[in-house]
Amino acid sequence: MTTLELGLNRVSIRRRAKEQQLRALVREMGSVLVAFSGGVDSTYVAYLANTELGQRALCVTGESASVPQNQRTESARLVEQFGFTESSS
Repeated sequence: MTTLELGLNRVSIRRRAKEQQLRALVREMGSVLVAFSGGVDSTYVAYLANTELGQRALCVTGESASVPQNQRTESARLVEQFGFTESSS
């Protein structure tokens, strides 16, 4: 194994460990509310929470003139694609 492969393997192991910690924290909470923008970060957290808690993970998306229509459309598409429980306000 090359030095690069060893380094990538260590990163992968650390990333998996952090994800497992996050999953345990979410399960410990019992229910969560995710501020969902449809971006990469909130989609990841929403997916993880939905996987761990199902209907007890609620995604909330704010609606405002400052949020472009294409972003609202993409958020709605992701909610549908991943089956998130969602509320808009």
